[in-house]
Amino acid sequence: EWRPLLINPKLLDLLFALACNQKVLASENTAHLVRENLRLMASLSGTVLPAREAKIRSEYANKMLHGTLKMATAISFKSPNVGSHVLDLCRIIRRLITNFTFRTLVTTHPRSAQSLLQFLGQISCS
Repeated sequence: EWRPLLINPKLLDLLFALACNQKVLASENTAHLVRENLRLMASLSGTVLPAREAKIRSEYANKMLHGTLKMATAISFKSPNVGSHVLDLCRIIRRLITNFTFRTLVTTHPRSAQSLLQFLGQISCS
């Protein structure tokens, strides 16, 4: 069974650490693969994260939000690959909103959701 591994906070910590690592960010292919894995992790639902397990879903969503915000601060807007980084990050955010609903994210994690909205406002004005 993959569920315990997939919802293990240490796996998300590892993926987010890789996504923010400057050596990984220097390799566009590797960076994209890490971000793609995080996008897939933001999509977890069903038997892995069932709706009836609200506490586990909330903790997982919180971990994903915090990690996504760390990724947002790690992006260098001077990087030649900034476009793909931002696009992948927006895809992760979209999956989080789709999977956990925006209302749930704002209600259960208001500060993180506010920071996320500020980031989206910043990149839309850049």
